[in-house]
Amino acid sequence: MKFSHSVSTQLVALLRDCGVVSPVLQQQLQHAAQESGRSPLDILLASGQVREEQIAQALSQHLAIPRMSAPQNLPAVALDGPLPASFAYHNRIVPLQQDGSSLQVAVADPAALSQMSNIRVATGLTAKPVLVTIADMERLLGELEEKMPGGIDPAPASPGGRSAGGPQAAKVPARRTRTPEAVPPATTDEGQPEVIRLVNRIIFDAIERKVSDIHLEPYKDGARLRYRLDGVLAPQDAMAAPLFKNYAAVTTRIKIMAALDIAERRLPQDGAIAMQTPDGREVDLRVSILPTSMGERVVMRILDRGSMSMDLKDLGFEADDLERFMQGINASQGMVLVTGPTGSGKTTTLYGALRLLNEPGINILTAEDPVEFGVNGLGQVQINDAIELTFAKALRSFLRQDPEVILVGEIRDKETSDIAIKAALTGHLVLSTLHTNDAIGTITRLINMGTPGYLIGAALSTVVGQRLARRNCTRCQDLDLNVNDKILLGIGFSAAEASRLRPSRGKGCEHCGHTGYKGRVGIYEVLRIGDKLRAAIIAQAPEPTLMEIALQEGFHTMQHNGRALIMRGQLSVEEYQRNLVFN
Repeated sequence: MKFSHSVSTQLVALLRDCGVVSPVLQQQLQHAAQESGRSPLDILLASGQVREEQIAQALSQHLAIPRMSAPQNLPAVALDGPLPASFAYHNRIVPLQQDGSSLQVAVADPAALSQMSNIRVATGLTAKPVLVTIADMERLLGELEEKMPGGIDPAPASPGGRSAGGPQAAKVPARRTRTPEAVPPATTDEGQPEVIRLVNRIIFDAIERKVSDIHLEPYKDGARLRYRLDGVLAPQDAMAAPLFKNYAAVTTRIKIMAALDIAERRLPQDGAIAMQTPDGREVDLRVSILPTSMGERVVMRILDRGSMSMDLKDLGFEADDLERFMQGINASQGMVLVTGPTGSGKTTTLYGALRLLNEPGINILTAEDPVEFGVNGLGQVQINDAIELTFAKALRSFLRQDPEVILVGEIRDKETSDIAIKAALTGHLVLSTLHTNDAIGTITRLINMGTPGYLIGAALSTVVGQRLARRNCTRCQDLDLNVNDKILLGIGFSAAEASRLRPSRGKGCEHCGHTGYKGRVGIYEVLRIGDKLRAAIIAQAPEPTLMEIALQEGFHTMQHNGRALIMRGQLSVEEYQRNLVFN
């Protein structure tokens, strides 16, 4: 059983990255392959320019997988072990030894590495890959084929019940997201290759520090690691040198964990990793790979379900705003929109609402891109533009599924807006998000999309605007001597308030990493659409008029609530200006 042409091409590309094959030789091999019909790898090995042992050693170092000499005879566990022999054969994976909760498996094709999480899910064992030469793999697979009772099934099922689809079944196309499968926790780095230790350190250090995003960035003379902590990116200089030294191997390791195409370096790719921390918490990572002129940038968004509160009472709503929001989500129909920029906590707010609504007597369907958290009781659909499964198409199908509640991850265009509004007008509660600066601006945004004012006025019931700001560190909080009355008047305090107010901020200490901030606080505004405001929307009144009516009906802006947080000492003036001064 030989490598397919595409797998062979991927291997040659990896050997180029490892320095075993020059770019010129790679082009020559591709040209010769096109003329002869043979694979580039077969031509390379036949030429004698590279030995199999060189290939195995280079891949072992680049992929951070131990190199091992294959046994002379096929181990019994390959035929009678927990992994189906047919699946092993078609995915070029040969079990070598079972030791307690782990299963050592031989691989020669890097594409087979994306099946490691499938093996764990199906067998309950942690798959530990070791790299063997191509010749050793061919010998082991040949022996496996000979000894298989009844021969090899030409269309085997994977251990999880899916079609394995041959040697390339694990390859994931660019721009595709996948449902993450559990990756075993790295409970110890002892005996692990340097690259695995480095990737583990980067990820688990970020999780421990409650980082939201990890950024890996290559440059000509170095590499940079940055963590987004409390909404602000901070360089991690201590890991810059080892990251630069191992950058290509680190990105390959992350691609393997996320089941992405390790040979694709020209196109963006999206993937996901589901893993456990050493203390047993389940954490999801959303992985984005972006090719640049200097190499591939990697961003991993951390979704730590164990540390995130989904209770609306814990999110920081003012009491009267929480009551208004509850009225909106407890209604039998209507549209509830949550607005704000990326990273402002919109998804958390919506999942908090779904947590309250999720009961056996209510049918809830969601269309998300991506599905952030799997929740029992919800029908969650992953949007996939590559196969034209758009928000609009999912919404049309939802209306035939008899739902009471529909969540649309984002309203991006007029088609989605029209269908969502139609659903809200025909007896459904519709929850969604929109990218606008504030709640009042949501109305203008819908009108600019082409949605008539009379439909907006009839369907829209509640709009939430929100931001996430850094909270003052309580351990080093002190008077902010840089703030004077003029600054306070400029952000909306009255003269009397400014004269009395003593704003504070953290000075910086070990507890807050010398930033002066620890954790984040939500700043919200909740707009309920009353009769007078609805009439103004239908009449397409300008924003200042809409704001005047809303304020008359008790609406409190984010700026109003932000000033209240300053007065309570939770928010600094600096953070207020960074998050709530829009012009």
